[in-house]
Amino acid sequence: MRNLTIDGRALRLDPSVAHTLCYAYLQRFYVSSCDKDSPHLRSNQIMEIPTPGALKMGRKVGLMDPPMGSLNREGTVRMAANQRAQQCWDRACDCFATAKIFERRARAYRSKLDLLSYLGIGVPAVFGAMVAAWGKDVLTNRPLMFLVASLGVVQVAISVASIIRKWPEEYAYANRSAATNYQLADAFKTLAPNVIIASPEMNNELQNLIARDQAQTQNDTEKHVSESEKSWGHRHALRQFQRSCANCNTVPTDIKPSSCSQCGAFK
Repeated sequence: MRNLTIDGRALRLDPSVAHTLCYAYLQRFYVSSCDKDSPHLRSNQIMEIPTPGALKMGRKVGLMDPPMGSLNREGTVRMAANQRAQQCWDRACDCFATAKIFERRARAYRSKLDLLSYLGIGVPAVFGAMVAAWGKDVLTNRPLMFLVASLGVVQVAISVASIIRKWPEEYAYANRSAATNYQLADAFKTLAPNVIIASPEMNNELQNLIARDQAQTQNDTEKHVSESEKSWGHRHALRQFQRSCANCNTVPTDIKPSSCSQCGAFK
């Protein structure tokens, strides 16, 4: 037992209780006597007072140390915020890769449709101009007529392929998908630094973006993206966001095939 004098009265207390009371008094006195402008209150000069539990553990705990429960809560919140931000960056990278894939498809369909238009308009126009200039003698020129007939056969074949493979519809979808995925990538990239703030507005915005991304991904999956296209788009995204490949651990600096099966398996 220890003697402790409070307001002139002597009390006999257990040593652990006495130490706890002294610790609480000193902590309250020190914090209340130092304001934010006091030279005594510095981050690198924190007063330390041993707590009863700390004495048993053989260590000291500073006055400015937050409770362990607070640390656990803050750590959990920070971890969740980091996970949300990482999710935004991952989805931005995936959306950018998908946008590149369908942008490439749109260019390919545009070239095919342009060729079909040139053949459909150019061949009859040129033949008509030749007949108007040279008269019916053109019809007796067998090499020229063979060339015109060959171009006509090619035009018919491309027209049939365009109808069967639905080039106009595929071209329109590829343009829409590229534009939508670019918008989603920009939205996720913009939201990533702000989603660290755990607010209902940010959570709702994130969930709405995820729902839009999932719907777009489902539509894009129906277009049968090949593994070669995925690797090509993935390499574009890694270079754009300066990320290293999970397989070869390198950050791509160009869009060339490599030995990596994940970011370089394309032609």
